[in-house]
Amino acid sequence: MFSSNSSNLSHAKPNNSTQPNLDPSAIADEFDPAIVSMFQYENILDQCHSEFDKHMSCYGQYYDMLKAYQFAKETVLPFIRQQGLNAISPERLQNWLNEAHAKIANTLVLGTDTKAGEFSPMQVMRWHWGAAAQNEVDNFVGGNDQALKRITQLAMSNQVGKDLLDQIVRLLLFIRAIRLPKAIEKQCRNRPEDVRQAAIGQNKLMYAYAGRMLNREQLNTLSELVVICIPPQEYPAAMKAFTKNLVRKWKSCSVNDNKQLSELLLTAYKGVAGIHPYVNGNGRVATWLMNVILRSLDKPSILMRDKCDKDDPKSSYSIAIKMIDTDPEFFKRHVLARLNKVMTEGRVEHKTEYDLLAARLRLYEIHQEIATTFGKEIANRITIHNIIVIAPILMSKYEKSQLVSNPITLLDSAQRELVLCKEALVKLRKQVATAKPTPVKCSVSTITTAAKAYSPIEISEIKGILTEITSVNTWTAYSKGTSMMHQASNESDAKIVFEKLANIKGLTTKLGKIHGGIPVVQIANINLVKLREHDQSIKPDKKPGISQSN
Repeated sequence: MFSSNSSNLSHAKPNNSTQPNLDPSAIADEFDPAIVSMFQYENILDQCHSEFDKHMSCYGQYYDMLKAYQFAKETVLPFIRQQGLNAISPERLQNWLNEAHAKIANTLVLGTDTKAGEFSPMQVMRWHWGAAAQNEVDNFVGGNDQALKRITQLAMSNQVGKDLLDQIVRLLLFIRAIRLPKAIEKQCRNRPEDVRQAAIGQNKLMYAYAGRMLNREQLNTLSELVVICIPPQEYPAAMKAFTKNLVRKWKSCSVNDNKQLSELLLTAYKGVAGIHPYVNGNGRVATWLMNVILRSLDKPSILMRDKCDKDDPKSSYSIAIKMIDTDPEFFKRHVLARLNKVMTEGRVEHKTEYDLLAARLRLYEIHQEIATTFGKEIANRITIHNIIVIAPILMSKYEKSQLVSNPITLLDSAQRELVLCKEALVKLRKQVATAKPTPVKCSVSTITTAAKAYSPIEISEIKGILTEITSVNTWTAYSKGTSMMHQASNESDAKIVFEKLANIKGLTTKLGKIHGGIPVVQIANINLVKLREHDQSIKPDKKPGISQSN
């Protein structure tokens, strides 16, 4: 029974600590730690501003999830336990949701103009194929033909049929041909070059939708790709109505009435996810709210999905989410089935996953401490080689368990990295304390003086030279222009681009892959002076004959 697997609310003791306990079992007396350890993080590398943020973005999402559920354990549930459900007002519930989002989306909002815990000032869209779809669609509509290949790959991975994909492409081409008003187009053209096409595409999509330029068939096709939520000016009124309705149902819900309970959970999830008031993390907040409701009614917390369910269109979770507007009974049956399973079978202990999560959280905390103590500019220059190696192992190979013969070995490796990181941090502290201007070198860490930060004009010049050399124009700048990356359509194309750059002085070039297996060409330590010298050496008639890679 449930009572043997989780403590009754009346026995849970609030913890007044302000920092999250990095052991995921710290929330076990209220919530299943697997909610944190088994959730599917979002790839937000394109939104990160620095190498530091990129490496830690995935670890940060686990850290944020743990903080949000500790907030529920230490603040929300003790209030309900002491004051009772009748003390919950719509205003208090809204404050809880904002606070939960401030914690759960702290990493997710990196690179956006919105703070976690605040309503989005922009029109929010719910992309059925994930956040990657938005980036590719925006770029394609904005004029980047290469994005179409990646859209096709996303469609295939989401098991979208050829006929529907053809309809979507025709729709995107129609929107692409629309001319924006001059004022909007000027604003887009003034954006940095690496986001200019995406800005144009996003504005064209919204302009076509808001301007009612799409017929019914086109709107139906668009709905297969994205749901465009209510305008941001309507968020406050919509959330006020939602919280008022939810509080009423919450207070009157009979604990043993599955019909009332499933309706309450549907209202909670659909309210947050449907209104979509936050720029990102709405689904996580909706799930958080459902689990708070369950615990307040002395029911166990649930995992909304198992690993890989999100990517399987035939899973119960995927069907429930897809049909939530047209046939919400699927959602109700899904949550009741998940609840019934944990109440009859108890929690499934994921000891190895918990230990791996603890290691991830420790790595994240150490990196955050480095950035806080010495500043991000210094943190961005730190190269802890083995940490960079272990990150993709923990996040990719382990989660694709068929590629790993012994996950315990990975845990041991991660724990060894903690020792190395701590040693590096101690040496960094000594370096700052003695105020030595020379770089510090140790076995696992190297700090160098800050590389030159290039201006937007210089970054544009670098991209132009790289485009002339490689015949590809999709270079993305990082680290203030000292690093560039090109996402190739396949490994063969990546190798062709790499070979054109491999022997050029002033560049450190390597091949790699980002999350999802997309091949990339990465360039670091860019020296613009030497790059200019190379460019001049092959002008005007010494350039090798090169063709645009497909």
